[in-house]
Amino acid sequence: MIDLNHALMDTPNNRNETTKEFSSCWNSLGLYHSTQYVLRLSYQVHNLVESAANKKNGGVTHEELQAYSTYIHETVHWWQHIGSTIGFIMSMCYPAEAHSNLEHLQQLAKSKNAKKPLRSWAESEMRNGKDHRDKDVAAANAAVNNSLDIAFYRTLMMGVRIENTVATQYFESTGHSFRIAYDTAINTLRAVFDPEAVFLPNPDDWNDGLKDLEEKEVTGYYYGSPIPRYPIKGLDIIEGQARFIQLQFLYFATGERIQFDQFEKENYLLDEYGDAFRFFLENTSSKTPKTMGDPIVSLFLLVCDIS
Repeated sequence: MIDLNHALMDTPNNRNETTKEFSSCWNSLGLYHSTQYVLRLSYQVHNLVESAANKKNGGVTHEELQAYSTYIHETVHWWQHIGSTIGFIMSMCYPAEAHSNLEHLQQLAKSKNAKKPLRSWAESEMRNGKDHRDKDVAAANAAVNNSLDIAFYRTLMMGVRIENTVATQYFESTGHSFRIAYDTAINTLRAVFDPEAVFLPNPDDWNDGLKDLEEKEVTGYYYGSPIPRYPIKGLDIIEGQARFIQLQFLYFATGERIQFDQFEKENYLLDEYGDAFRFFLENTSSKTPKTMGDPIVSLFLLVCDIS
């Protein structure tokens, strides 16, 4: 049995519905930041990883291996946000939000009336009788709605605190939030690489189809439509995949000396770190494996890739 050190391996999330970080530094050990496209490690973990990397003739310690597993965990988060469609769109939403709101914010920067926070100011102006015929109110509402729709998309994808999302009057529908997120992200890319839509889709082509779904009141596409709920959240898949790859590396790197039940007993598979795997076992009528080297773990990671 290997002594596992939570001070080297845990990477807790802040579990915020619009989280930018998939965790660490200062108050955690490793981090992938989706707005900066950067991976960071705490000082202790960084030093241990560097020490292991500089050893050319073996002699890597268990502490160094555990720190390296945290580096691998955060590298998986980088891959998820760079190498998958959903992760890439989620990352692109941040620059896309700025790009789509640039003209609106420029209009408001010239205004002598607009004030921060824009949402409260626009609501106040409209209660006082103004509407979209006022350029400042129109610009503020457009900026607020774009930002909130993109935030709603991230919330729906991660599956965290959805109740807070549906409670606001600004939430239109699941389909609308997805449409705005993909529309702004793709149009931002098109503005740079493909203005004629030669190889990227033109989101304007989706309008008729989405309007038809809304008029037919297809679930998820009209105002007030119920939001589909699933037993597994996006966060469960993202963190489950990263944690299992981390622990699988540790299992093989330590000479297959760590059994599956040790990871469970020491709480490395709590909550979102193990929920997707438990759901996978239940729905495939599979037994809990004895080791991280079991083929069922590899099959689970393949399903995460596909997901």
